[in-house]
Amino acid sequence: APTGEGLSIDNKLSVGYQYKTYYSDNLKLNYRKKNLDVFASCAYSETKSHENVISTDETFLSSYYNMHTDDDNYAHKRPFSSKIGLDYGFNSGNSIGIQYSNALGNSDMESCTSAKTYQDQFFSDMLHSNNTGESKSGCHLVNVYNSGRLLSWDYEMDFDAMFMSSDYEHLIDELSDKGSPMYLDCNEENKSSLYAFKLEFYRDLLKGDITFGTEHTFVDRNGVCEYLN
Repeated sequence: APTGEGLSIDNKLSVGYQYKTYYSDNLKLNYRKKNLDVFASCAYSETKSHENVISTDETFLSSYYNMHTDDDNYAHKRPFSSKIGLDYGFNSGNSIGIQYSNALGNSDMESCTSAKTYQDQFFSDMLHSNNTGESKSGCHLVNVYNSGRLLSWDYEMDFDAMFMSSDYEHLIDELSDKGSPMYLDCNEENKSSLYAFKLEFYRDLLKGDITFGTEHTFVDRNGVCEYLN
Protein backbone atom coordinates (compact mmCIF):
# COMPACT_ATOMS: atom_id res chain seq x y z
CA ALA A 1 0.00 0.00 0.00
CA PRO A 2 1.23 3.54 -0.67
CA THR A 3 2.65 5.49 2.25
CA GLY A 4 -0.11 6.74 4.55
CA GLU A 5 -2.74 4.22 3.41
CA GLY A 6 -4.25 1.41 5.45
CA LEU A 7 -5.68 1.00 8.94
CA SER A 8 -4.21 2.61 12.06
CA ILE A 9 -5.30 2.00 15.65
CA ASP A 10 -4.25 4.02 18.69
CA ASN A 11 -5.43 3.31 22.22
CA LYS A 12 -4.40 5.07 25.43
CA LEU A 13 -5.45 3.67 28.80
CA SER A 14 -4.69 5.45 32.07
CA VAL A 15 -5.28 4.09 35.57
CA GLY A 16 -4.53 5.88 38.83
CA TYR A 17 -5.55 6.28 42.42
CA GLN A 18 -6.78 9.40 44.20
CA TYR A 19 -9.26 8.69 47.00
CA LYS A 20 -10.62 5.96 44.69
CA THR A 21 -9.27 4.18 41.62
CA TYR A 22 -9.86 6.20 38.44
CA TYR A 23 -9.26 5.39 34.81
CA SER A 24 -9.68 6.75 31.31
CA ASP A 25 -9.57 5.09 27.89
CA ASN A 26 -9.14 6.80 24.53
CA LEU A 27 -9.43 4.77 21.31
CA LYS A 28 -8.77 6.13 17.80
CA LEU A 29 -9.25 4.37 14.45
CA ASN A 30 -8.33 5.65 11.01
CA TYR A 31 -8.51 4.05 7.56
CA ARG A 32 -7.12 5.66 4.40
CA LYS A 33 -7.46 4.33 0.85
CA LYS A 34 -6.64 6.57 -2.10
CA ASN A 35 -9.05 9.55 -1.77
CA LEU A 36 -11.10 8.03 1.07
CA ASP A 37 -10.44 8.80 4.73
CA VAL A 38 -12.58 7.10 7.40
CA PHE A 39 -12.05 7.92 11.07
CA ALA A 40 -13.61 7.05 14.44
CA SER A 41 -12.78 7.62 18.09
CA CYS A 42 -14.28 7.18 21.54
CA ALA A 43 -13.23 8.19 25.05
CA TYR A 44 -14.51 7.22 28.48
CA SER A 45 -13.37 8.02 31.99
CA GLU A 46 -14.56 7.46 35.54
CA THR A 47 -13.44 9.43 38.57
CA LYS A 48 -14.47 9.57 42.21
CA SER A 49 -13.46 12.43 44.49
CA HIS A 50 -13.83 13.45 48.12
CA GLU A 51 -13.22 16.84 49.73
CA ASN A 52 -13.51 17.76 53.38
CA VAL A 53 -13.71 21.45 54.28
CA ILE A 54 -13.64 22.71 57.88
CA SER A 55 -14.21 26.43 58.37
CA THR A 56 -14.96 28.99 61.07
CA ASP A 57 -16.97 32.16 60.48
CA GLU A 58 -17.06 35.04 62.98
CA THR A 59 -19.53 37.94 63.03
CA PHE A 60 -19.26 40.96 65.31
CA LEU A 61 -22.57 42.79 65.82
CA SER A 62 -24.37 43.64 69.03
CA SER A 63 -23.50 40.05 69.90
CA TYR A 64 -20.56 37.89 68.89
CA TYR A 65 -21.53 35.00 66.57
CA ASN A 66 -19.28 32.07 65.78
CA MET A 67 -20.06 29.20 63.35
CA HIS A 68 -18.00 26.02 62.97
CA THR A 69 -18.75 24.11 59.74
CA ASP A 70 -17.66 20.63 58.71
CA ASP A 71 -18.47 19.90 55.05
CA ASP A 72 -17.90 16.55 53.28
CA ASN A 73 -18.29 16.52 49.48
CA TYR A 74 -18.36 13.40 47.30
CA ALA A 75 -18.54 13.27 43.48
CA HIS A 76 -18.69 10.48 40.90
CA LYS A 77 -18.25 11.47 37.23
CA ARG A 78 -18.54 9.26 34.13
CA PRO A 79 -18.14 11.23 30.86
CA PHE A 80 -18.21 9.56 27.42
CA SER A 81 -17.57 10.97 23.95
CA SER A 82 -17.31 9.52 20.45
CA LYS A 83 -16.82 10.58 16.85
CA ILE A 84 -17.18 8.92 13.45
CA GLY A 85 -16.94 10.31 9.94
CA LEU A 86 -15.47 10.15 6.48
CA ASP A 87 -13.89 12.45 3.91
CA TYR A 88 -13.67 11.78 0.19
CA GLY A 89 -11.74 13.88 -2.28
CA PHE A 90 -12.82 13.62 -5.90
CA ASN A 91 -9.86 15.77 -6.94
CA SER A 92 -7.68 18.53 -5.49
CA GLY A 93 -10.53 21.05 -5.48
CA ASN A 94 -13.62 18.91 -4.87
CA SER A 95 -14.30 17.01 -1.63
CA ILE A 96 -17.20 15.91 0.53
CA GLY A 97 -17.40 14.82 4.14
CA ILE A 98 -19.79 13.87 6.94
CA GLN A 99 -19.15 13.61 10.67
CA TYR A 100 -21.13 12.65 13.76
CA SER A 101 -19.92 13.31 17.31
CA ASN A 102 -21.40 13.20 20.78
CA ALA A 103 -20.52 14.06 24.37
CA LEU A 104 -22.45 12.39 27.19
CA GLY A 105 -22.18 13.20 30.88
CA ASN A 106 -23.36 11.28 33.92
CA SER A 107 -22.45 12.39 37.44
CA ASP A 108 -23.59 12.04 41.07
CA MET A 109 -22.75 14.23 44.03
CA GLU A 110 -23.39 14.20 47.77
CA SER A 111 -22.63 16.83 50.38
CA CYS A 112 -22.97 16.33 54.14
CA THR A 113 -22.69 19.45 56.31
CA SER A 114 -22.72 19.97 60.07
CA ALA A 115 -22.71 23.52 61.43
CA LYS A 116 -22.53 24.59 65.09
CA THR A 117 -23.49 28.15 65.96
CA TYR A 118 -22.41 30.02 69.10
CA GLN A 119 -23.63 33.37 70.39
CA ASP A 120 -21.36 35.15 72.86
CA GLN A 121 -19.46 31.86 73.37
CA PHE A 122 -22.68 29.97 74.28
CA PHE A 123 -24.05 27.18 72.11
CA SER A 124 -26.95 28.44 69.97
CA ASP A 125 -27.92 25.90 67.33
CA MET A 126 -26.82 22.80 65.40
CA LEU A 127 -27.65 22.38 61.71
CA HIS A 128 -27.40 19.13 59.76
CA SER A 129 -27.71 19.27 55.98
CA ASN A 130 -27.57 16.50 53.39
CA ASN A 131 -27.53 17.41 49.69
CA THR A 132 -27.62 14.86 46.88
CA GLY A 133 -27.67 15.49 43.16
CA GLU A 134 -27.69 13.53 39.93
CA SER A 135 -27.14 15.00 36.49
CA LYS A 136 -27.25 13.64 32.95
CA SER A 137 -26.35 15.57 29.82
CA GLY A 138 -25.95 14.86 26.14
CA CYS A 139 -24.77 16.70 23.06
CA HIS A 140 -25.08 15.28 19.52
CA LEU A 141 -23.59 17.03 16.48
CA VAL A 142 -23.88 16.19 12.77
CA ASN A 143 -21.79 18.04 10.19
CA VAL A 144 -21.91 17.74 6.39
CA TYR A 145 -19.64 19.72 4.09
CA ASN A 146 -18.82 19.92 0.40
CA SER A 147 -16.31 22.07 -1.42
CA GLY A 148 -15.63 22.17 -5.13
CA ARG A 149 -15.81 24.14 -8.34
CA LEU A 150 -18.89 25.00 -10.42
CA LEU A 151 -18.19 26.59 -13.79
CA SER A 152 -15.57 29.25 -12.94
CA TRP A 153 -16.65 29.61 -9.31
CA ASP A 154 -15.26 27.89 -6.25
CA TYR A 155 -17.80 27.08 -3.57
CA GLU A 156 -18.06 25.83 0.03
CA MET A 157 -21.18 24.34 1.59
CA ASP A 158 -21.50 23.52 5.29
CA PHE A 159 -24.45 22.18 7.31
CA ASP A 160 -24.58 21.59 11.09
CA ALA A 161 -27.27 20.09 13.30
CA MET A 162 -26.79 20.00 17.08
CA PHE A 163 -29.06 18.57 19.77
CA MET A 164 -28.43 19.11 23.49
CA SER A 165 -30.23 17.91 26.61
CA SER A 166 -29.64 18.00 30.35
CA ASP A 167 -31.51 16.54 33.32
CA TYR A 168 -30.67 17.50 36.90
CA GLU A 169 -32.23 16.39 40.18
CA HIS A 170 -31.23 17.96 43.50
CA LEU A 171 -32.45 16.90 46.95
CA ILE A 172 -31.86 19.02 50.07
CA ASP A 173 -32.66 17.72 53.55
CA GLU A 174 -31.94 20.02 56.52
CA LEU A 175 -32.54 19.49 60.22
CA SER A 176 -32.01 22.10 62.91
CA ASP A 177 -32.00 21.62 66.69
CA LYS A 178 -34.19 24.68 67.15
CA GLY A 179 -35.84 25.29 63.79
CA SER A 180 -38.22 23.27 61.64
CA PRO A 181 -36.83 20.60 59.27
CA MET A 182 -36.72 21.46 55.57
CA TYR A 183 -36.94 19.20 52.53
CA LEU A 184 -36.58 20.41 48.94
CA ASP A 185 -36.70 18.41 45.72
CA CYS A 186 -35.60 20.27 42.58
CA ASN A 187 -35.92 18.79 39.08
CA GLU A 188 -34.62 20.68 36.04
CA GLU A 189 -34.78 19.55 32.42
CA ASN A 190 -33.47 21.47 29.40
CA LYS A 191 -33.49 20.68 25.69
CA SER A 192 -32.16 22.69 22.77
CA SER A 193 -31.47 22.24 19.07
CA LEU A 194 -29.53 24.23 16.48
CA TYR A 195 -29.46 24.07 12.69
CA ALA A 196 -26.97 26.09 10.64
CA PHE A 197 -26.44 26.22 6.87
CA LYS A 198 -23.85 28.16 4.89
CA LEU A 199 -23.22 28.32 1.12
CA GLU A 200 -20.54 30.58 -0.33
CA PHE A 201 -19.26 31.16 -3.90
CA TYR A 202 -16.04 33.01 -4.66
CA ARG A 203 -13.60 33.65 -7.51
CA ASP A 204 -10.74 35.94 -8.48
CA LEU A 205 -11.67 39.21 -10.07
CA LEU A 206 -9.07 41.57 -11.51
CA LYS A 207 -6.59 42.14 -8.65
CA GLY A 208 -9.05 41.07 -5.94
CA ASP A 209 -11.86 38.59 -5.51
CA ILE A 210 -15.65 38.51 -5.37
CA THR A 211 -17.73 36.50 -2.88
CA PHE A 212 -21.44 35.97 -2.38
CA GLY A 213 -23.57 33.43 -0.55
CA THR A 214 -26.16 32.79 2.13
CA GLU A 215 -26.15 31.76 5.78
CA HIS A 216 -29.05 30.65 8.00
CA THR A 217 -29.32 29.61 11.66
CA PHE A 218 -32.28 28.25 13.61
CA VAL A 219 -32.21 27.74 17.41
CA ASP A 220 -34.89 26.24 19.66
CA ARG A 221 -34.72 25.97 23.49
CA ASN A 222 -37.09 24.45 26.05
CA GLY A 223 -36.65 24.21 29.80
CA VAL A 224 -38.72 22.97 32.75
CA CYS A 225 -37.89 23.44 36.44
CA GLU A 226 -39.96 22.01 39.32
CA TYR A 227 -39.59 22.58 43.05
CA LEU A 228 -41.26 20.29 45.59
CA ASN A 229 -41.14 20.68 49.39
